[in-house]
Amino acid sequence: MERILTVTTTCCQQQRAVLPFLADAVQAHWAGLPAPLLLTPTR
Repeated sequence: MERILTVTTTCCQQQRAVLPFLADAVQAHWAGLPAPLLLTPTR
């Protein structure tokens, strides 16, 4: 539960939609691929 809340909070802080991120994460898991990045790289 805490991980979902962390993802939700982080997505909201970045003004990203939560459901598409979670859907991408599940699809990546099913396909055996790395999870999408939650934090955007800063340069």
